[in-house]
Amino acid sequence: MPTLYHFFGGKQGLIEAVIERGFDLYLGRKERAEETALFAAWARRLASHTSGDGGAQRR
Repeated sequence: MPTLYHFFGGKQGLIEAVIERGFDLYLGRKERAEETALFAAWARRLASHTSGDGGAQRR
């Protein structure tokens, strides 16, 4: 029965696969955070334009 290392070509290959997967997950989260921030900014602008107060900040 092959070991886990066999599927990645060795210990170094396994380590590289884990690092690559982690980096891909990080980039995915970063992109979603940026998209969320853009949507939030868009929603604030839309709300300020439709609120009838000329964009004044509400407290």
